[in-house]
Amino acid sequence: DPILLATNPNVVPIAVGQIWGEVVSNNFPERAGQIAREIASASPQLVGLQEVALWRLQTGPNPFVPATTVAYDYLRILLDSLHALGANYDSVFAQAGGDVQLPGVVSVSPLTIIGVRLTEREAIIARHDVHVWDARGGNYQAAVHIALGGTTISETRNWVSARAEAGGHEIRFVTTHLTQQRNQSVQVAQASELIALLRH
Repeated sequence: DPILLATNPNVVPIAVGQIWGEVVSNNFPERAGQIAREIASASPQLVGLQEVALWRLQTGPNPFVPATTVAYDYLRILLDSLHALGANYDSVFAQAGGDVQLPGVVSVSPLTIIGVRLTEREAIIARHDVHVWDARGGNYQAAVHIALGGTTISETRNWVSARAEAGGHEIRFVTTHLTQQRNQSVQVAQASELIALLRH
């Protein structure tokens, strides 16, 4: 939202820097420990995860060169937290959705601008003893297109599914993250796509 509310493209790097500061202060590794404890306590066979962010940075002189240095991989951090508790879960499938990189001001004196790249993912993780197959995922064709300065960014949303044995039955387990309610027509279109996909 700080980026979308930036009416002047010149202040976008400041908004990106603000968002990156919030990401760091949110301390996902610590939060992942609590999420892992909840999962370990309930011991579900399958877990659907949304907004499994992959944050990467480009600290070189050109913030527009695609960032490859991983700062936070939420999926890896959560799985490591689970394993540390003796709760053995593996990633079944992770589907990348939106992948956006923008320059961000992270220091004013001296002025330091880095490339901040966010890749959103949806994922399914499974307990070690669960038989899982036919894992797949994809992106919805319906998307919100956001004009940002001279660039248009597509907010790509996605879904993930897998078949599994649970309680002696074969099930199809699905997780998704539709677009926001404020874009209801796109949200409904994405839901319709998912319903059609699940018929096959």
